Amino acid sequence: MTNRRIHRVAFGFWLLLMVLLMPWKTAAEQITLIPLVDVTGGYDDNVYYTRTDREADYVATVKPGFILDYDSELFNIRSRGSVDFLRYLHNSTLNRENYYAYFDGGVNLTERWNLRGNFSFINDTTLDSQLQETGIVTFRTDRKRYDGGGQLSYQLTDVSNTGLGYNHQSTRYGSVMYENYDYDYGRLFWDYRFNDGLDLFTVLPYFGYWRSNVSTVKNSGLSFGLSHRFSETLTLDAFLGARYTQTERIYTKPTIVFDPGTGSFRVQNQELKATDSNWGGTANIELKKMWTLSSVTLGYNHDLTYSSSIGDDAEPVNVDRIFCSVTYRLTSRFKLGFSGSFYISESASTFGNRDTRYMELAPSLDYEITRNYALRLVYNYSRQFNKRLDTDPDQDRNRVWLTFTWRFPMEW
Repeated sequence: MTNRRIHRVAFGFWLLLMVLLMPWKTAAEQITLIPLVDVTGGYDDNVYYTRTDREADYVATVKPGFILDYDSELFNIRSRGSVDFLRYLHNSTLNRENYYAYFDGGVNLTERWNLRGNFSFINDTTLDSQLQETGIVTFRTDRKRYDGGGQLSYQLTDVSNTGLGYNHQSTRYGSVMYENYDYDYGRLFWDYRFNDGLDLFTVLPYFGYWRSNVSTVKNSGLSFGLSHRFSETLTLDAFLGARYTQTERIYTKPTIVFDPGTGSFRVQNQELKATDSNWGGTANIELKKMWTLSSVTLGYNHDLTYSSSIGDDAEPVNVDRIFCSVTYRLTSRFKLGFSGSFYISESASTFGNRDTRYMELAPSLDYEITRNYALRLVYNYSRQFNKRLDTDPDQDRNRVWLTFTWRFPMEW
């Protein structure tokens, strides 16, 4: 499927959901529209994120966007969209536009049946959202991702809910050094609320299927979740489970064969397949605490993802991520912040040899000029360590930027 066709299908799916789920004004209860613009100036001491021959540059970014929410008794819609215009002072070949769109809508078909639809589109580079997903620094190239799906749920009782969902994801790269791939994800779920609504227990069986020209991965799993509210300011969300993964790798091997038509020998590529399977665990734990002037979020995630990087390294990857986020309000206008993440990314099959560590630290300072105008200063340090390399195994970069944000919220 070509990129143009994928774009048409994704746009058509999004438009169909908008038509089906968009309520008329006469039924509206609350509509919130927030146009916004971010203007950023920054410095990056390693714009290509390489180990050697580092190149530093200044970058200016203008990011117009919007937030549109709609709520009524029958419908609810959440949509986001933005465009990043990036311009570099010296490396003009890096000048580009990043696109982001998100839509999620729900409709109450009856008192018990609920239908939801979602669609998202991201067009950026492998050093943007893909780095945050996998913790793996790779060769910089363009990446487009389309994701759409739906969920149907049924309320069994006042305290329990069940349903099923499906999502399809397509990832396309701007370089032949990467393997394009598709991902299908299906799930069932059952929720049970107890302890006067303070606790929510979830059972989630699921199946995922990645496929590219190099490999296919089938991933089946079962997770159990518990959300607990200790108080109004302290909450815990935890999912734990097990998975079973089957990986099939496709190889091509040059083979000498005899051609009876010409009476000579020739080289022919023979396709070979190898399989691997393994068991593993999954975890997603997040603890949030809020005080009057501060807040803290701590979390740990262990799950399977798919990495397509240089050459034929399209493979399943186990990613462990430890993360935290801290905010503290100094005054009514000033707020300090800090976020940090640490990744361990390792091949999940015997076909790969990936073994990397990635760290990212980002202190920040926010200043609220008025309700609709704000300034934000951020310093970001990140570093990757490749345990498979004997010489020069690490690479890092420092970035700093100042962002001015304008928002104009409207409600009716």
